Amino acid sequence: MRVALHTPFVVQQNTGIARHIFGLLRGLAAVDRETEYVCFWPPSVPFPADLPPNFSALPLTIAGGNPVARVLREQRWMQTVYRERPFDVIHSPFGYLPPRPPAPSVVTIHDCRWLRYPRTFSRLRGAFLRWAMPFSIRHARVTLALSQATRQEIFALVKNAPGPDRVRLAYPGVDERWFAPLDREKASEVRRRLALPDRFVLAVSTREPHKNLPRLLEAVALVRKGDPDLRLVLAGATFATGRSDPIEQTVARLGLGDVTQAMGIVDDADLPAVYASASVFCFPSLYEGFGYPPLEAMAVGTPVVTSRASCLPEVCGETAAELADPMDPADIARALSRVLTDDVRRTEMTLAGPARVARYRWNDHARAAIQAYRDAASATPTRAGTSDNARI
Repeated sequence: MRVALHTPFVVQQNTGIARHIFGLLRGLAAVDRETEYVCFWPPSVPFPADLPPNFSALPLTIAGGNPVARVLREQRWMQTVYRERPFDVIHSPFGYLPPRPPAPSVVTIHDCRWLRYPRTFSRLRGAFLRWAMPFSIRHARVTLALSQATRQEIFALVKNAPGPDRVRLAYPGVDERWFAPLDREKASEVRRRLALPDRFVLAVSTREPHKNLPRLLEAVALVRKGDPDLRLVLAGATFATGRSDPIEQTVARLGLGDVTQAMGIVDDADLPAVYASASVFCFPSLYEGFGYPPLEAMAVGTPVVTSRASCLPEVCGETAAELADPMDPADIARALSRVLTDDVRRTEMTLAGPARVARYRWNDHARAAIQAYRDAASATPTRAGTSDNARI
């Protein structure tokens, strides 16, 4: 079998999509040396040199511009590739397919944010995704959902969604570096170099509205009333800055400027040490399709406070993480205070966290993808099923 992997979004470094694609490739390489994998790969990104011989890259130079025009250009390009080098299945691991894929298709849906939080996208991109992703779900032979919460949203929100046999749960993995023992000497060096405070709450995320960082700031301000030495460290991409940024506005309103450290994107080599240095990690997101950061914190033994919302209770569990109402800063503050002051609960979380993370392995995700490829290649095309509670 020859599988085409449509992977243009590896160019978006330090994003969940790019990490997912690289994790999928590592998992496939570990469990499958027979299938031929042809990756449609942007030449600006080095192709992984450690992949086995059954993996190859085909330069994909179509990028940028209007998303609709780009997808149509990709459509023509794929048809040409297919005529010259036919493949049995095409897999889009980033959420949508070209309108007329030349072979049976598999699509991975990370979340349904394009419906839940459309304002986090530009008007054109949002409109495109609200058409392209339901279209892809209906027309793919198999859809892989990264959490049960996302799978259920597909059935509830997508008009004429396929039946349960065609929309499958496939948890992604956590990068294997998180399963290696932490180098404590290196962690101390990273802590000194990055000037991390002695006691701090850590958040790793973008500054998009659904990440809910203003309410985290309010919660930290509440906790500091009884714990004035506590600091806050924000790490991750900054998409908005200046006076119009609600995060900056909240910092100023609460008087947290002297106790909030914004790090920007942290180098992958330093990230485990940053997690390990935190007193508690907080991920108060309103919506996620899976949620890697809390699992990364758990992997190094850092206690986690996260949302009682979306997929996060499903992914993190209630023993390994302390759950809070993301709409209520006082409840987030309660959860933070418990983790910071209750030694019994803290020990329980430190022990339970790594065991929880061990449930998520790229090899398992790759096996689910391989089964999807086999089923897609052998299935007889069927009309998309219907959903009694379809909305879109």
